[in-house]
Amino acid sequence: MKNSVGYNAEQIKNKCGTQYRASGNLLIITARQKVIPAGYTGCRGTVMGFSGGSGIRMRRYLRECTSDYGYMVTLTYPGEYPSDGITTKNHLRRFLQEVQREALRQRKETTQFVSAFWFLEFQGRGAPHYHIFTNHPVNKAWASKRWYDIVGSEDIRHLHAGTRCEKLVRGRAGTISYASKYAAKMEQKLTPKGFENVGRFWGVYGVRTTMAADTFVSKADAGCSNVSQAVKNLIKFVNSRVEGGDAEVIIKKNGVRVVSIHCRVAMRRIRMLVSAISAQTLVRYDYFSDAEVDTGNPF
Repeated sequence: MKNSVGYNAEQIKNKCGTQYRASGNLLIITARQKVIPAGYTGCRGTVMGFSGGSGIRMRRYLRECTSDYGYMVTLTYPGEYPSDGITTKNHLRRFLQEVQREALRQRKETTQFVSAFWFLEFQGRGAPHYHIFTNHPVNKAWASKRWYDIVGSEDIRHLHAGTRCEKLVRGRAGTISYASKYAAKMEQKLTPKGFENVGRFWGVYGVRTTMAADTFVSKADAGCSNVSQAVKNLIKFVNSRVEGGDAEVIIKKNGVRVVSIHCRVAMRRIRMLVSAISAQTLVRYDYFSDAEVDTGNPF
């Protein structure tokens, strides 16, 4: 059975069904209604600021990404700084390209392996600065000189104080705690007056892989034999892991079931099974996760 392509508001609006999401070490099964907000066009509008939804998606990506971000680099501007987001994003892109070239030179490899996650903030003086998580160590002296040259700084003090390189606690405990701390500083996410084309407040450069699977099965889809069999395969496997001690049901009420998986191999299998359900549904409802809102009323 082939998935339909495109956005069909009439098919998706107010659909009752079940959402299956494998994220981190959790399997979340939720009875819910999916609603497309009025006026949704399927296209993102102009970014005006750092929204709550953007913060949620940022932390979700860090929870689910497979890159081992063990280092953080902070890039700041000298006394004179650009007031246009297009210019600053170009500076960021050039710096990340330099990081990748240096990493490839050190390892003498030709394949891309560098993964970097960045987010934008504004200092009290209105200058933008970037925090970058990376899976590759960055030398402080090297980074200072590269950033100094890229922004065209003529302030020798900026050469010594324009960058900071730190080592992070590896894994979710490190990256998530750092990201949550910085995301909570909403006063640094407000676009200063006169700053134009701010653009995105966070993004990923290089390798971008996540370890999550998400799909929504409507009542109509649930009646299809291929979909129902895929769901049975998932539930059967999860129940066997619970009985075997590799998983634990931590929530089961009001149409929500959350299972904590203690085995990495089992979690990988569950993600595959959730993806298999998605491959059989008539409509890929998960395409619209950023636009959908939950009515909060499980059927």
